[in-house]
Amino acid sequence: MITKNKNALIAFAISIMLYANLLCADISIENAFNLLKNNKHNEAISIFSKLIDKNDGISYFYYGRGTAHLYLNEIENAIADFGKAITLNSDFVDAYYGLAIANIKQENYENAMILLNNAIKIDNAYYELYFVRAILNYKNKNYKNAINDFNHILEQRNSLNALYGRAITQYQLNNLVEAKNDIDTFLENNKTDNALIEECQRLLNVISKD
Repeated sequence: MITKNKNALIAFAISIMLYANLLCADISIENAFNLLKNNKHNEAISIFSKLIDKNDGISYFYYGRGTAHLYLNEIENAIADFGKAITLNSDFVDAYYGLAIANIKQENYENAMILLNNAIKIDNAYYELYFVRAILNYKNKNYKNAINDFNHILEQRNSLNALYGRAITQYQLNNLVEAKNDIDTFLENNKTDNALIEECQRLLNVISKD
C-alpha cells in the first residue's frame, strides 16, 4: 500500500510538472512573438501582458506588446509600450522605430522626426529609419534632405521603394533628367507592382511634356 501510494504521488507530481512546463511554453516570449508574426495580435497582447506581470523589467516584452497594439491601431497603448521599452533600454532602435511610426499615425511628425534622428545616431545601418525619414522629409517639402536619405539607402542596397521615392523627389526639385533615369531603372527592375508602374508611366508622360 505504501509503495502504491508513493507511486501514485510520484505520478501526480510528474503530471503537475508536465502541466507547469506546458504553461511555461504557452506563456513564453517565443510564443508571444510567434503569435505576433502570425497576426494574432490580441493573443500576443495577452501573452506579453502575462510576461510583463511576471517581470516588468524586460524591454522586449513592452516592445512586442507595443507592436501588437500598433497593428491593431491602438496608438496610445503602442506609444506607452514603446516608450517604456526605450526607458528600460535607451539603445533599443526597434522601439524608436515603432514609436516613430505610432507618432506618424497620430500626425505628430515633429516628434517622429526627432525619434528617427535619435535612432539613426544609435544605428546608422538601419535603413528603414532612413526610408521613413525620407518620406517625412518629402511630406514636409524638405526635398534635398529626402534625396540624401534615399541616396544613403541606395548606396547600401537595391531598393525599388527608395528608387521610386528618389525619382518623385527629383521631379519635385525639377531635376527631370535624374527623375527620368530613376524611373527608367525602376521600370526595368519592377515587374510586379502594377500601381507603381502605372504611376511611373504617368510621371514619365508628364516629364516628356515638360
